[in-house]
Amino acid sequence: MIAGVSAGFTKQEESVKKVWLVLCCLGAPGISLFGAMISGQEFTEYGNQQLILNGGATTLNATDTGWWSSTGVHYSGNPDYIVGYCPSCSYDYFNDFFVFSLAGVDTPITSATLSIFNADNGYSSPLSSEIYQVGSVSTPIATLEAAGSGDTAVYNALASGTVWGTVTVNAATDGTQVTITLDAAAIEAINAAEGGSLAFGGTLMDPPMSGVPEPATLLLTGAVLISLTLVRVRAGRARRWRTRA
Repeated sequence: MIAGVSAGFTKQEESVKKVWLVLCCLGAPGISLFGAMISGQEFTEYGNQQLILNGGATTLNATDTGWWSSTGVHYSGNPDYIVGYCPSCSYDYFNDFFVFSLAGVDTPITSATLSIFNADNGYSSPLSSEIYQVGSVSTPIATLEAAGSGDTAVYNALASGTVWGTVTVNAATDGTQVTITLDAAAIEAINAAEGGSLAFGGTLMDPPMSGVPEPATLLLTGAVLISLTLVRVRAGRARRWRTRA
């Protein structure tokens, strides 16, 4: 038996096995998450989700928080605000949201910060850090807060609005309040929403499967590689047969 080649396989046949192994591994990226998972608990018991205005002159607690999956699923009343990629969860991809009431706010806003609690072990990623992004949401708040199934437009809306701020998150942010300084566009939106409510959408900027080919591309590449390898296998067998003859 040749070293490095499994018993019963030629070098070419072993190559076919390796191709399948590569394809399998490419399709299995690691977990990439930020945010709390607080099943069945009131989120206010686990830190604060706050909109801090004018340097702390006004602080608003979130009236609702939650997540939408990439399959368009949302459970109304579930305050968990997980965001990212979780292959071991019921759904793979998540974006999150935060809703604030500005009904009692009637002064000009000149600065704003979003403060989000990241639970213990809330960050999990093969990367040492990731960028969490918040922005505007085009989905009506009533729809955002309602239960949903198959409504992928809401999931997409949480990541496709005007960017209002970003922050680097990592393991060091576990168990802390993560603060995001909001930009001029966010401040304009807050002023416009006074007397009503405003929603923030959140997403991880770095795609969890960054660098991994799309399934169709992966399948085509695998088919080509395997076909070429099988041609080599047949050619090698033909040469051995002619030599014996």
